[in-house]
Amino acid sequence: MFRTYYVHASYSYSPLGVFHYIKAVKDLILARIVNAINITFHFPIELAFPSSINTKRGIVYINWVEFWAKKLKVVVVWENISLLKKTDWSLLEQSTWEYIPKRINLCLDTGHLILGEKNPRKRILEIIKKYGRRIKHLHLHENDLKRDLHLPPGKILKPLFNLLIKGRTWIIEPIS
Repeated sequence: MFRTYYVHASYSYSPLGVFHYIKAVKDLILARIVNAINITFHFPIELAFPSSINTKRGIVYINWVEFWAKKLKVVVVWENISLLKKTDWSLLEQSTWEYIPKRINLCLDTGHLILGEKNPRKRILEIIKKYGRRIKHLHLHENDLKRDLHLPPGKILKPLFNLLIKGRTWIIEPIS
C-alpha cells in the first residue's frame, strides 16, 4: 500500500492527565488506520520545560505512547516544542533536550528551535550534531526569531537544506 501521510498527534500544553493517555491511543489508532509513515508527538511539558520538570511523569507518558505504538505497528517521532504567549506567539520558554530519553526517535522542528536564538543556523547544527542519528523527521519552517510565524524556508534553512533532509522524512510547515 502506498503511504504518504505524516500524522500529528493532539497536544494541549497542559500537565499530563488521563485525557492525554486516552487521546494518545486514539491518535495512534488513527495513524494506523490511515497507514501513516509516522506520527509526531510533542515532548510532554514535564520533560520539555524547566519550569515544569517532572521527569518520571514525562517518561511514563512516553513509555505508554511507545508501548501502544509498537502494539499498533506505528512509528512515533517526538518533536521539540516552545512555550508561546497566546497573545502574539512570542517565546515564553524554550524546550530543553536534557531529559528526553535516548531510545526514542525525534522530530526536529526548526521554527521552534530557532525562536529566541542569536545564531539560529549554529543552533540547528548543534542539535543535528548531537542528536542527528535519532532525528528521523523534520518540520521545516522559519520565523523572525521572536514569534512562531511558520514562514517558508529562507536565508536560515536554505544553506542547510540538503544536510537536514538527508536520510530523513520531512514536511514544510505552512504559514499559521
